Amino acid sequence: VVVRGDFDALTGEMLLSALSNLTMPTPAPDGTPDSRSAAKRTSDGFTELIRRYLDCAKTGTDGGQRPHVNVHINARDLAEHRDCA
Repeated sequence: VVVRGDFDALTGEMLLSALSNLTMPTPAPDGTPDSRSAAKRTSDGFTELIRRYLDCAKTGTDGGQRPHVNVHINARDLAEHRDCA
């Protein structure tokens, strides 16, 4: 999915503020620098922003349900990967 858009100045600043801490390079626990590109960090930050919004009880409903994702896994595939954690 590609997202492009034009925001007014206030909305743009609000978006940048919301993403600011979520897009900072984060070193690994061993101190190795974050290897993600700036674009990947922005994508990850936007994903986290959306996740936090959807986790909030104030998001309302769509078609009578809160937003959610259903994951369907073939039982055979699940059994083949049962040792993966």
